Amino acid sequence: YYYGNIYKQSVEEILEIAKNKIFINHNKLLFNEECSKCGYLYVCKTGCPFVKNTYKQNKSYTCKLQQQMYKDRNINKDEYNDEFVYEYLNKMRCVDISNYIPKKKELDYPSLEEIINADKHLKYLYDSSSFILDIDGNEYELSSQITKQFRENVFITPISKVKIYMKKEMIGYECDYPENNSLYIMILSGNLVTYGDEGRTKQRHVTTHQIYKGVLDNINSDRDGWYMVDITNLIKEYKDNYSKDKTNNIFFTTSALRDYHYNKQKNN
Repeated sequence: YYYGNIYKQSVEEILEIAKNKIFINHNKLLFNEECSKCGYLYVCKTGCPFVKNTYKQNKSYTCKLQQQMYKDRNINKDEYNDEFVYEYLNKMRCVDISNYIPKKKELDYPSLEEIINADKHLKYLYDSSSFILDIDGNEYELSSQITKQFRENVFITPISKVKIYMKKEMIGYECDYPENNSLYIMILSGNLVTYGDEGRTKQRHVTTHQIYKGVLDNINSDRDGWYMVDITNLIKEYKDNYSKDKTNNIFFTTSALRDYHYNKQKNN
């Protein structure tokens, strides 16, 4: 259970050792299929790997007790359990992930995918190759959270360096005057707030930030055909407003595509 010495090693090195040891110990025993169906995998993650190995069980030995405790505390089963199972197994288990790809649900109305395919303009809004997030040298191609089949959480440390890349051609999409267009950044806290006549509960807004074309053109980029912006300080500026125990989100688009999206939404 030894991960390192804080006086001799960096926090990043210790966390990397911990991550690798936890991964190895989780995979000493096969994944229990019951854990893919109970709906609470997003809470328990099959239990502590070291305890499981001690008792030679591939799920938490207090499984039934934990499920009852979740119910008593009104912790609901995951509405998107299939998606979380896929995400968890893809990152944490040595299994054939193709057996866990979430199945599409049959709908009585056009799916988002069908709406996107029917509107040539929406393809820019939902294009999964237009934005790349770089965190400490690790790159993540961004796509819409409502078109992804699974969710992925990324941790940003106090000393992380964060950059966003956007294809330069994006600044001209759905925009008559690109000079008035901007990279549009929105940060949401994981904390929830209820507001409005409809009493909707949504993530609390932290900030929106726009960087216009003229500024983007003047920032040096190390990737041809892409704008690059260092957003490390932007994220740090609001560090006291993020949720400590729930996922915070940061979204990227252009102001022109955001306006097009809202007009499309208004008509549907």
